[in-house]
Amino acid sequence: MGHQIPRQRAEGRVAWLTIGISWRVPALCHDGATRFNHIESMSKPIGSSRREFIQATAGGMLISTSLTSPDATAAVPDTSPSIGNVVRTDGRLSSDGRQLLEAQRQIPVVARSDVLVCGGGPAGIGAALAAARGGASVQLIEVAGCLGGVWTVGLLTKILDAENKSGIMTEMLQKFSQRGSAIAKRWKGTVYDPEIAKLVLEEMCFEAGVKIRLHT
Repeated sequence: MGHQIPRQRAEGRVAWLTIGISWRVPALCHDGATRFNHIESMSKPIGSSRREFIQATAGGMLISTSLTSPDATAAVPDTSPSIGNVVRTDGRLSSDGRQLLEAQRQIPVVARSDVLVCGGGPAGIGAALAAARGGASVQLIEVAGCLGGVWTVGLLTKILDAENKSGIMTEMLQKFSQRGSAIAKRWKGTVYDPEIAKLVLEEMCFEAGVKIRLHT
């Protein structure tokens, strides 16, 4: 029935996991704790209908009753934002096998600000700069390792909608042109070097007092 994951032993107990498509599946670790692992399989169940499979596995999981024991709940590990520890999701399977009961966990609050901008692409940078220059305390969070979005990470190298735009856009284009190549100067910054754009955008945010959080 689907893919059968090799059984894992912990204190003499055995758990068999059977999955259908893509699930966060609890797996019994060597310390007796339950860890939620993301496992993917595109296979279909064999020997039963799709409805029977889902009913029998409670949403894609067929787990031995050993996971319902009280000692299957693990303590939430300590986290430290300074060293980037991951906040794990721990818990146990409910007695009826229909729910995953996640353990309580603490999410650290690392900072506060008047304005929080999510995404350091062109629009996010404009919003962060405008708010910071207006006197607000601003945090800008970005999932990538640099600012710019499609301009930098996306390697666009040509800004298509810069015409007749003033303010922050004009300021950016001037800096791209001044610090860029002859091609950037000829195209007035609308054609630019992504590496220079990364530096320019970060400097503009820093000078305005925006607190940047990358990989976030």
